[in-house]
This record gives sequence, structure tokens and C-alpha cells, in this order.
Amino acid sequence: MKSTLTFLIFLTFAYSLAQNTVTDIDGNTYKTVIIGQQEWMAEELKTTKFTDGTPIQEYKYFDESEWDSYKDYIDWQIQNNIKEIPNYRKEGQTYSYNEVAINSGKKLCPKGWRIPTKEDWGLLFETLGGRDIAGLSLRSTSAWPEGSNGTNESGFNAIPTNADFQDFCPRPNAVWWCDSGCKTIFLCSETGYGNEKNNIKKVLISFYGDGAMYDYACVRCVKE
Repeated sequence: MKSTLTFLIFLTFAYSLAQNTVTDIDGNTYKTVIIGQQEWMAEELKTTKFTDGTPIQEYKYFDESEWDSYKDYIDWQIQNNIKEIPNYRKEGQTYSYNEVAINSGKKLCPKGWRIPTKEDWGLLFETLGGRDIAGLSLRSTSAWPEGSNGTNESGFNAIPTNADFQDFCPRPNAVWWCDSGCKTIFLCSETGYGNEKNNIKKVLISFYGDGAMYDYACVRCVKE
């Protein structure tokens, strides 16, 4: 009991829910949250331009009102070399980016902010008690399937999205890019492939070459 109380007191001082804001090149304003020694966006990035003003191609889904046939849609993808250029997907208010955009050499996050590295993510998890339990305080208190909501004690407010990922972490999930040292960071719903149970407290990490399957992931920027 004493150790639990001590940890709760530590968390109280480890982060502050007092929120600031940051604005991207598109004029989108994001809430931010201070967690330990870091300041994070408390929302997913949704810019349609790199910070130098270069537009990012939108990956469009097939729409009969825009294309006469599915073949025309595929031709549009081929003619615009969609899979080989930086692009983003928009689902509702959620934006996700392909790996080409992340590795383009151009800056996505607002000035003074960056895509987190493995070290940035690691410090965040350490502040929240370690990767085995940090997921609970990172998750939003609603929007996840039954049994998968968190406490959002950190203010990070991880809301589930529909990223393409491995079978053990089917949609809805939350997946973010890692700039170096790892590939993606992700949180799963409690019910995994074949109704297997996932540990919603745990944060999972994908590394380059581990066979992880995905196309797009969201971006959470951290202050430099």
C-alpha cells in the first residue's frame, strides 16, 4: 500500500495537465501537455504541408463520384506514383502519414518540435512508470472498445484510430511513428486476433526488420 501511494505521489509531480498550444503551418492549433521533462502534443498532427510549405499529397479512397471506375482510380494512383511519394490519409479528423513522408528529409512538425525518437518515447514511458504500465495513463478515458479505455492521467489522450497493423493488434488501435531507433509505437485494444486478450497497460514497440505490417501511422510531436 505504501509503495502504491508513493508511486501515485510521484505521478502527481511527474507531469502537469496545464496545457499550452502550438500551431502548424496550416494554422491548426494543438493542445500540448508537459509530462515530466518533456512537452508533447496532446493531439495527432494533421498538417497537409511540410514546414517549408511543400504540399503533401492526399491519399484518396475510391469514390464513385470522383472516378468513373475502379480502374480509373488505380490509374490515378499509378500516374501520380502515390505509393512512392509522401502522402497522408484522412479519416474523419484523424490524419496519418506514410513512411515516405517520415523519411523524406523534410520537417513535418512545427518549428521547435520534432517526430519523437526511441529515446524520446523511452523517457515518456519511464516518467509514467515504465513501458509495461504506461499505456493505461496514455489512453483516453473514452472512444476505445469496451475494456480498452485508459485513465488519461498523463494528459496524452491517446484516441484509437484504424491503422493497418499486425493481426494481434487489429483495429481500432493507436499507432505513431518513431523517427529513429525504432519504427512505430502502438497501443492495442484489449481484444486481439482470435479474441485473444491484449494487455492494455503495455506499450508495444515495432523495430525495423521485425516484419511489422502497416502502411500509415499518426504523428505525435515532442518539443525540442
